[in-house]
Amino acid sequence: MSLLQEVEVDETYIGGRRHGKRGRGAKGKTSVFGMAQRNGNVIAVIVPDVRAKTLVPIVKEKILPSSIVYTDEFPSYDSLHRLGYKHKRSTMKAKYMFWVMLTLTR
Repeated sequence: MSLLQEVEVDETYIGGRRHGKRGRGAKGKTSVFGMAQRNGNVIAVIVPDVRAKTLVPIVKEKILPSSIVYTDEFPSYDSLHRLGYKHKRSTMKAKYMFWVMLTLTR
């Protein structure tokens, strides 16, 4: 399955509540990379890490190059425009809306 047109992508960490560090680098969490086509399909992939060398090949496999890809400001997405994607960055508020949309499209 390929996503096209307008696609929002983001990484997150899933797991139970733990004391200590939150987000990137938190122990006991699973890294998940999500891609949601606006008004369309959603793909979520468990990934070993959220580095560009991990995420970009997934984008290339799952999202057509003519698409507009919306991301946050995380540096792993810096190369998307060089790969032919129209790349637009969004704010933390938009990132929250992505996960709301992901939840509603399930």
